[in-house]
Amino acid sequence: MDESAGFEVRYVPLRGAWPRLVFPCDALGSVWLDSLPNDVRNEYFFARAAVGFGYARPTIEPRDVH
Repeated sequence: MDESAGFEVRYVPLRGAWPRLVFPCDALGSVWLDSLPNDVRNEYFFARAAVGFGYARPTIEPRDVH
């Protein structure tokens, strides 16, 4: 995956106490797992598994560049 593609996959919580999670991805939403630290990779897998009860369906958005 070309990390310079400039996109993020965003998981918005359905429950107030859960954090909003954002991961770099390509335009199709593919996350290059090998580039993520172990703890971030685990958060990504958790967010994917929690879609529907803890997180809304993810969105793919252009990365905010400031």
